[in-house]
Amino acid sequence: MTKPGQFKDTNSDFELFKKYNSEAIQEALNSNLPLIIGSRGIATGRSALPERFAEWLNNELNNKLNISGTVKKNTTKGYEGYGIFDLKTTKKESSDAKVKSKESIEIYNSLGNKTESGNVKIVNNIFKNKNDKSIITAYRVNKKLGLLESFRKFNAIGNPIDWQDFKPRFKGDNATIAFIDWYLGNDFTNLEQNYRNELLSQQFALMDLPIEYYDEIHMPSHATALDYLINKYEVKVEPKEPTNIPKGKPDVTTPDLAAAQKRNKYSKV
Repeated sequence: MTKPGQFKDTNSDFELFKKYNSEAIQEALNSNLPLIIGSRGIATGRSALPERFAEWLNNELNNKLNISGTVKKNTTKGYEGYGIFDLKTTKKESSDAKVKSKESIEIYNSLGNKTESGNVKIVNNIFKNKNDKSIITAYRVNKKLGLLESFRKFNAIGNPIDWQDFKPRFKGDNATIAFIDWYLGNDFTNLEQNYRNELLSQQFALMDLPIEYYDEIHMPSHATALDYLINKYEVKVEPKEPTNIPKGKPDVTTPDLAAAQKRNKYSKV
């Protein structure tokens, strides 16, 4: 010890420190009791620690007890060292969530590192062509109308997952992966389902349409994902088989037949 309550930055003290704290952490795990986090943090006064001690303890608390903090230099006069400040509980990553998103992660990783793709075009004014239904506007055109009515009125397809408020479900998660999950029905199954169902019912009509987006963000956006899901992903909602082909005229293409032909053209790759 260097001063009462302090460890020296030696290997022997470090091993002793790890032993004591590993035992204490294990006791906490075995107890199954609620953890009380001190508002002042750990080692923020006379018990200031060598930096590597504080870093080790901070990692152990995070990995085993879901408590995270920030290692900072201790400013208490006469006690040089580091403490763990700003302690808070963290939500443990759900392995189930990542397994559930496996397909969406694979799709996202296949989209490259740009927003612009085969049918996605970056435009300066996202509202310019909002009334042109031969174009998909990948944006929440009218928040007052809502997503479903904006799609019906403007052919606007906004992401129901707001990236500004999105909380990652696992490491590497983002709002575009979440959008793919939502579209495929793998997660967010209580969110905007009438809107989702209508998108799926109109998927064949949306094929090949240009998709406009407002910015190149140098990573896939929900617009990039839409291009893949509409044009390359195997549609799970099957169209009705054509029933109104006039007899004797097999070359007549009805809307249902056109949809079936598109389905065959854009099978999963």
